[in-house]
Amino acid sequence: MQYQMNFKLLLTVNVLLVISCRQINSKKNESVIVETTMTSIIHDYTISWKDSSIVEFNLDGEISYPKIEYDSARILFYRGYNPGEDTTSYFPVNTSGKWISTVISSVNISKEDLWKIDSLLGNQKSYDKSAAAGGQDPQYGIVYFKNGKVIGQTSIGPGSQTVRTTFKLPQPSYSQRLNNSECRQIEVVFWKMFHLYGL
Repeated sequence: MQYQMNFKLLLTVNVLLVISCRQINSKKNESVIVETTMTSIIHDYTISWKDSSIVEFNLDGEISYPKIEYDSARILFYRGYNPGEDTTSYFPVNTSGKWISTVISSVNISKEDLWKIDSLLGNQKSYDKSAAAGGQDPQYGIVYFKNGKVIGQTSIGPGSQTVRTTFKLPQPSYSQRLNNSECRQIEVVFWKMFHLYGL
């Protein structure tokens, strides 16, 4: 009798251990899947500049976020980093008014949708105190227009969270690093626009 009770107890403990291990393993597998959803970046492209759709520049170095007066803006998802070159970042449009060749998708964005991004980029609390990371590929771009001319542009690396812009940032610097929460809020606006248009 005692032997049967010990055996049942031992069997019950073993069954509970097996179930527990399976649950732990399934949780581990879930976290592994989540952590490995991003594909590795393959740098198999060359950045060049399109000769068509040339735009005029009218840059003003005194404009600062979020006080930008524009009549339209375009957001882009593009590759703006070339590891084979010294520079770590390319803007969507070069100083000759030619568009970068590595645009993956692009769409116009309303002032209302862009205001949230402008407000976040114009807030000093949005930035991390750490140094800005290197180039990120692919990245988001915003090109601001007024009277048909480009008045400024900004690129944001979603992985590095680095902001590069022709506008003034809260702290004078060519590039800044966004905090996690602010970067995610900006990404939500971008993805909302791209998915809205099926891009």
